[in-house]
Amino acid sequence: MDLNLVVIIAYLVAIVVFGLFMSIYVKKADDYFVGGRAFNHWVVAGSVIGTNVAAIYLVGPAGVAYNSGVPVLMIAWTGNMLAAFSAALFVPRLRRLHITTVPDILETRYNRVVRLLPVILWLFYYAFFTGNNLYALCLCLSTVLDWPVQRLIWTVGPVVVIYSSTAGLLGAAYTDIIQTFLMVIGGVILLPLAMRQVGGVESFIAQTPPELFTFWKAGTNGINWQDLIMFTLTGFPFWCTSQYLLQRTFGGRSIKDASKGLALAAILTGPLTLCYILPGMCGRIIYSGDKALANSDQILPMLFKDIIPAGLGGIFIAALIAASYSTIAAVLNASATLFTNDIYRPARPACSSTHYTWVGRGVTVLVGLIAMFFALNVEKLGGIINANYEIMTFFEPPIFVVVCAALFWRSITNKAAIATLVGGTLVNAFCTWGLHMGPAYRSFVIFPACFAILFLVSALTRNSAKQQNRVDRFLATLSPGALDLRSTRFLAGLAISVLSLAAFVLCSVYERLLPKPANVFVFLALVTGFVAGVLVMLPKVIGREVDSPLGENDALSKSLVNRVLSSGYLWLAVYAFAGGLMFFLYYAG
Repeated sequence: MDLNLVVIIAYLVAIVVFGLFMSIYVKKADDYFVGGRAFNHWVVAGSVIGTNVAAIYLVGPAGVAYNSGVPVLMIAWTGNMLAAFSAALFVPRLRRLHITTVPDILETRYNRVVRLLPVILWLFYYAFFTGNNLYALCLCLSTVLDWPVQRLIWTVGPVVVIYSSTAGLLGAAYTDIIQTFLMVIGGVILLPLAMRQVGGVESFIAQTPPELFTFWKAGTNGINWQDLIMFTLTGFPFWCTSQYLLQRTFGGRSIKDASKGLALAAILTGPLTLCYILPGMCGRIIYSGDKALANSDQILPMLFKDIIPAGLGGIFIAALIAASYSTIAAVLNASATLFTNDIYRPARPACSSTHYTWVGRGVTVLVGLIAMFFALNVEKLGGIINANYEIMTFFEPPIFVVVCAALFWRSITNKAAIATLVGGTLVNAFCTWGLHMGPAYRSFVIFPACFAILFLVSALTRNSAKQQNRVDRFLATLSPGALDLRSTRFLAGLAISVLSLAAFVLCSVYERLLPKPANVFVFLALVTGFVAGVLVMLPKVIGREVDSPLGENDALSKSLVNRVLSSGYLWLAVYAFAGGLMFFLYYAG
């Protein structure tokens, strides 16, 4: 049997066994849905990275880089800045409420109808999003194993669903850390070998047209400035209000751990993305002329087949499997949490915690089946990245606007929230099927339209006195309390973030003046600077704590698994090893 296949099968079996092992710590519904709220900031960071950096954001973007160069990096890098923004403003408010799902706050702030509408939208969105992730994974495996994509969907899909339905968030969070380390190792193996394949860094630069190192450009060939703005706009709901991502932070044992974990994930993700995007660009040189790929999404698995030695290749493909497992498990777990806590539990409030856990597992299986059917149709939507943004721009904007209003605006009425959810979805449907707008232009329309509906209807309607009193009590609960905004730490962090953001904007406007490809590392440094500034001032902006710093699952907190995987020293060791391995493979491999 092929050595790479042995590694892949061994990994699939091991990850299911680990998920089953972690299920012994699932004693109540909170353990399954929010990990017992026992995660420190390193566990939160690993879970966020493992959830975010999936095959859909590795295989798809690498395929785009094969055609269009570095602009696709802005999916991750603007996302890192928005993650830091969310860590400072959104996560503390949401975590302070001790909620399980984002819609939990909507019934308190608005009413039952406003809570249910986003749940319905999200369940459809997450089923389709999971299918897109599953397709990305199976496309990669198809190239490597020479199996049809359809067969892989029905082979790999059930394994992911079984794993996701065993330990819920508690098991997924710790496997995310392991899988994040695999992605790091896989990336640092691929990058130097791809560079050596094209003759080294200097040869790579010489053979790559300068325009492929330009982020902000006009035209319709590949990614342009409209797409970059779309990446940023859709990043707001992804990082600030998305249930499946924020659920990782809800598992934080304190507000500080939840926010710091998200900010750490934003810093650690920046360099990692380069390890997968630059090899995609190397593929333009390796597979040129008659070797050019008909399907650019196959570039990463093709590089795996052709340039990575057997065995090491198994580690790389295991990293891609790891990435997809993390995201699919996160989305399936979020779907189960949404249905169980926002639809089923209110209808049957007297059931046992075990009963709700099994309902969640049943929903996981059902959504997984829908996702498998959707995965069979992704190609009809134009490939992985296009399908992803078609889905995101359709479902997310109305929910984001309504959640923002719940957290930050006192005067927004219940009727305005309902009108925004319904009206925003209808406007989106008209733009999609009536005007045949692509996702970029649709995002320019739908976000302003949702805010316009929200404020217009609020101006024309009023909440009752009883409802307004409830809103005031809700906002008082969100209040961070007295903040020390004159401290040296806050001012230093603010200065770093503001200067980095200002420089980022200036470099974007005058990018033509920057040398290529040095501009890539300039943007990475500025993004990292912005996030680092937020991380510095974070303790001064998150406000008051409301939870015990020990979390709610003492058995898990004291376990060997937690003590090892939640250690910052382990992260330092893995990243140091990865850096050394990358230089060794490039210079001495």
